[in-house]
Amino acid sequence: PFSFTNSYVSISQSWDTTSISLTAACDLFMRYVTRTTALEYENFDAAKCRLIERGEKFGEISLK
Repeated sequence: PFSFTNSYVSISQSWDTTSISLTAACDLFMRYVTRTTALEYENFDAAKCRLIERGEKFGEISLK
């Protein structure tokens, strides 16, 4: 799950390398989504679901 997320963030940042806000948003996204110790103890499918849930929650929070 981390390699896909890292790839997506890298691609997003490559669109505009001068955009500080895009870089900051990508950094915040990665920190929020991966900030859970459960990822270390769960199987791959459970960890993948956890990352997706946290990503969706990040989107909801960002829209407010």
